[in-house]
Amino acid sequence: MHEESHSPMCAAIERFTSFRPEWNTLCYNLEEWTKFRKALMTLIRLEIRRDLKSYEVEMLMCAKACLICKRQIDLRTCIVCYSSNYCRDHELAFTMLHKPRCEGLLLLLNINVATMYSNICTSYPAFLKFARFPDKADSFHDMRAFVNGYIVPRSNRKNLTSKWRLNYYVYSEYVSGPLTLHHAFEELSSLCLLQIDHKCVVHLVAPDVVDIEGAPAWELLLHLLNVISRLYVVMIRPDIDLISGERNNLCRKCSARGRKLYVENVSESYQDYVSSASYKQPNVIVGFQVEFNDKVTWLKSLSAILAQKCPLILTTNSENQSMEIVDKVSAAAGVTRKLFLFIKNKFQGCRPYRDYETGGVFYRNSNLIIF
Repeated sequence: MHEESHSPMCAAIERFTSFRPEWNTLCYNLEEWTKFRKALMTLIRLEIRRDLKSYEVEMLMCAKACLICKRQIDLRTCIVCYSSNYCRDHELAFTMLHKPRCEGLLLLLNINVATMYSNICTSYPAFLKFARFPDKADSFHDMRAFVNGYIVPRSNRKNLTSKWRLNYYVYSEYVSGPLTLHHAFEELSSLCLLQIDHKCVVHLVAPDVVDIEGAPAWELLLHLLNVISRLYVVMIRPDIDLISGERNNLCRKCSARGRKLYVENVSESYQDYVSSASYKQPNVIVGFQVEFNDKVTWLKSLSAILAQKCPLILTTNSENQSMEIVDKVSAAAGVTRKLFLFIKNKFQGCRPYRDYETGGVFYRNSNLIIF
């Protein structure tokens, strides 16, 4: 399937690993292994003169190796998830470490296989309108309750203890952003730290493909915040490709009440957007799945972002990332901003992704930070 584009990378891997054939038999701790694989990834990227695709990154970072010692020879594979390996010396240690991760890795494998044969993971389904949301009969307090109440068809709700269909996990990602922002709004409003009138402007910095595909899901905020009649979601990223303008396919309730959703595309850096004629003063600035190693998008724009007089809401996929971001934002902000909240997010996505460093999985928007 990918032979033409993959051949140069395969040759580069063979070339660099041939320098030290004993690499396959060496033992590493997690920090050493991660550093080694990232260094190899950098060498290969320079060799083939292009950025690596997501499956190529996973192929390098999740190379078949013992979960405990990282040796790459004489391995056995978990017969449940087929996604993790161990050597003869570490079977017991592997079992203890891998057991809580196995179910998530199996789900990840099944979703990846399904992606090869359908588009359930690549497009926002047109039927997700949420016309009856929110409904007092189906209260929601976290993402699982939301999916059970508003994504799972009513005919399938009699036995909610059964496993979800794979597409339910995928759909949870699209609604995670708006529901996470509403959750943050509730926390801020409880202390009168947020004021919103009929018009609400959200600056979404560095949106990824899930944010862009899931743009229609922002209608959920119009359902949840009755005071809003105009919602502007401004997606800011230099290389973004998105049609700007009013979303005309809102549900009948929103249309009858005259509510409007606008999704705007800003193909420039945040600091350039702030000084442009099209700039809209935000009620809130949001960054989902923030990584500060993205130097162009985040670090170079941070001072301009912090200069805006509104809350800054960020999410990450791990506690370690969250702590790093809290430290960097606090250092850049000085006394002008304080950390308001740092918690596990009740509305994280339910679709698992491979954690390249730990060998387990992570979930989108799993940690919530508010400045």
